[in-house]
Amino acid sequence: TFLDMRRWGRGLVYINGFNLGRYWSTVGPQYSMYLPMDLLVQGRNTITVLEETALPADRNINVELSKTNYNK
Repeated sequence: TFLDMRRWGRGLVYINGFNLGRYWSTVGPQYSMYLPMDLLVQGRNTITVLEETALPADRNINVELSKTNYNK
């Protein structure tokens, strides 16, 4: 599974308190982040995104899970 971060700017992602890594989608090459299944638990999981840039207010931003790796 991958997290699709193409609509985000630059920052960090945590899954259930584990630092999954950094992304910088405007520069790349990190457009999606690999999410190992071992980090997920049955039931509710917590995804925390620390966005470091000011994103436009009209941008519809969600954290999306994907089967596709968008990295170059």
